Amino acid sequence: MISTENTEQTFEWQWHSQFDKRFQISLSKNPIGAYFERKTKYLMHHPHVPREKDEEGNIINAKHNAITVPHPSLNNVIKSGDADILMKGTIELEFNWRDDENITEEDLIAYENFLMQTEKHINCSIDLPNKKFKIRQTASSGYIDWSPFPFPYVLNCDYAKITAYEEDTEVACVLRYRKSGDSNYRVYHKDYPHGEYETIYKNNEEIYLIPTDKIVINDFVVQPWNVYKIDSSFVRVSNTLGHSVKIIKIIK
Repeated sequence: MISTENTEQTFEWQWHSQFDKRFQISLSKNPIGAYFERKTKYLMHHPHVPREKDEEGNIINAKHNAITVPHPSLNNVIKSGDADILMKGTIELEFNWRDDENITEEDLIAYENFLMQTEKHINCSIDLPNKKFKIRQTASSGYIDWSPFPFPYVLNCDYAKITAYEEDTEVACVLRYRKSGDSNYRVYHKDYPHGEYETIYKNNEEIYLIPTDKIVINDFVVQPWNVYKIDSSFVRVSNTLGHSVKIIKIIK
């Protein structure tokens, strides 16, 4: 949602898991009032500037080549980090802009309309005199199709903050390592009801599945938050538990 390098937080991250030096998965469980705050907007690598690498192949000039990526039609709306997803509870996402960031009421109304069409279980509020825009979201298991991570676009301002509004609010973070050149991975999520099954085809892509509870892949039980890389041409995924299970899918 608001991923960046310049942050302050009281989010309580229980653990971090890395996979194949490509991405890191983190999970936080938070009390009411815990927050994750950024003071610099998310930047992405400029597509027309070559990436300088060290002897080990790590990118060394990513910050100097970084840009914001604008929404194709909305003014003052940019691409987010596509890293965070609400798993349980309720959060409030707040944006606060400066005068020189020139965000207008028209921009805010257009962004709110966009969110109401693309996100689930949210409420938005505009506080123009105090230069604040807030989004409150409650976790849902209603994503029956593969959906992009929530809030793929955010307001084009430096300051943003996520605050937990329920006890034990859980947020997961899937971080792709920019230094490895893998920031172009696409991340999706889907909720599998009890008894749901699906065949997922590889289609010459790199695909990784991350279940948030036990699932069965090709008759093999995959434990919660373990990464399963699809190596065959397809796999069969099924939920045999008595409740819905969210699965995260990462594709390159």
